[in-house]
Amino acid sequence: MTRPSFQFYPADWRNNAKLRRCSWAARGAWADVMCLLHDSDEYGILRWPLKEIAQAIGCPVALLKELVEKKVLKGTDKGECDALEYTPRSGRQAGPTVTLIPITQGPIWFSSRMVRDEYVRQKKANPELYKDSPNYSPMPPIGDEENTSPMPPLGELSGAAPMPPKSDLPSSSSSSSLKTKNLKPLSGGPDEMPPGFAEFWAAWPRGERKAAKAECLKRWKARGLEADAAAIVSALNAQKLTKKWQDGYDPAPLTFLNQRRWLDDVADTNAKGSGPDGGAERGHDDPRFKGAK
Repeated sequence: MTRPSFQFYPADWRNNAKLRRCSWAARGAWADVMCLLHDSDEYGILRWPLKEIAQAIGCPVALLKELVEKKVLKGTDKGECDALEYTPRSGRQAGPTVTLIPITQGPIWFSSRMVRDEYVRQKKANPELYKDSPNYSPMPPIGDEENTSPMPPLGELSGAAPMPPKSDLPSSSSSSSLKTKNLKPLSGGPDEMPPGFAEFWAAWPRGERKAAKAECLKRWKARGLEADAAAIVSALNAQKLTKKWQDGYDPAPLTFLNQRRWLDDVADTNAKGSGPDGGAERGHDDPRFKGAK
């Protein structure tokens, strides 16, 4: 279930030493970046180049680089990104260290606070899923709940995910009958998303044509596109940078998969008559064609 909001801590925002070193413009950009991180299929994580994040929120890349330099936005465009680890605490006692994001290749950008709080939220809602994990640590005893949400290091911004609605948590009267088989894995797990689909959907530019996710997922599974996932995402990222896409053209994601558009040459995406000027790729629902005979 997509959560409609995330928690925001005004005191942390005002007292964040790292963020206060940034310009007013960079702080505003960070608020937009947090919204993107909240909407991502991997909560708190974007696997986009920094340039595409800037395009998505409509800000200069320089503002995002300022956030990276001040260590507000974490990650890298190229090369290896260090692992993100978290050590849960209950009172003065520290639990086993958990690897939330392993060492991975860029591009990857994230808010460490949002990623940590999502882990805590999922673990608290579905404790049975984490019992057999090598990184599993018992939850604190009742009465110590305030320590279940990790506090950020000095100066780190809060972007915590809220606790789910009461209907998502087992009540005291029904928790004893809750079966492990009825628990859902973390979003993006193997039972929900086939390999590569989450990256494909996250890479698709935001807009009214980004729709029919369920149908795209069915098509992805039916055609066994896992083997082509890297090529699909790579081609999509390349086509987004072409003049035609920058000028406002893009097919619907389902059309992209149905027509195997990742096989198109990038040069073809700028051909006359195949973009917004020619109109060959748009349907009659395009506003430019309303009223045409």
